Amino acid sequence: MKIAEEYLRAIIRQTIAESPRRKYLYHSSPSSEIEEFHPRPFMHNENFSSSGLWVSSEPPPPGFKVSNLVFAGSKSSTPFYSLPRDAPRILAYIDNSASGVAVLNILLKYADIPALSRKKIFILSAEDRRETENHTWTEYGFNVEDFSPLDGGLEYVSSKSIRPIFKKRHKNPLRYVKNFGYEVVFVPNIAALQQIKAELKDVGIAIDTEALA
Repeated sequence: MKIAEEYLRAIIRQTIAESPRRKYLYHSSPSSEIEEFHPRPFMHNENFSSSGLWVSSEPPPPGFKVSNLVFAGSKSSTPFYSLPRDAPRILAYIDNSASGVAVLNILLKYADIPALSRKKIFILSAEDRRETENHTWTEYGFNVEDFSPLDGGLEYVSSKSIRPIFKKRHKNPLRYVKNFGYEVVFVPNIAALQQIKAELKDVGIAIDTEALA
């Protein structure tokens, strides 16, 4: 009997190892009670390089349209959405080019930072540090077959209501994003964050922002 059990376990392990890894998509939310995601109005341009939730009754600006969609992303996109939704932040990119050096030089004006070897960096206001550290959120998982990919393959959309197939609760997004190879730098306040955004744009550095005018 013991030999049969060991043989059965070996067959199960081999089957799992040889099975193709199933790909999932993710959506992060502070709520842990969502049973079904329903399409909401998003304003976006043609290739979705600029998009956001649309709450106005007015027509969208020229070059944009409004679609009712459910958004999800690849696992690599989850760090950006693990932080509190209303926490102003910038995601900048560090490399060995002149742009990477410019990012470091701009940040050194506002914060004492170590030598950064990571290629992606979150810049947050120190005013929100405790709230950020204590933030909890839920990561919902979906079948990739239920969505259509956007350009770049990091974000996906569906025009139908979608039920998640699993969920996982998380705490402390600072630790979470560092596990993905990101660095986090706190600057003194929102004014400093806005100034950094302006300076990065002035030197032509591509950035992503959230909750930051």
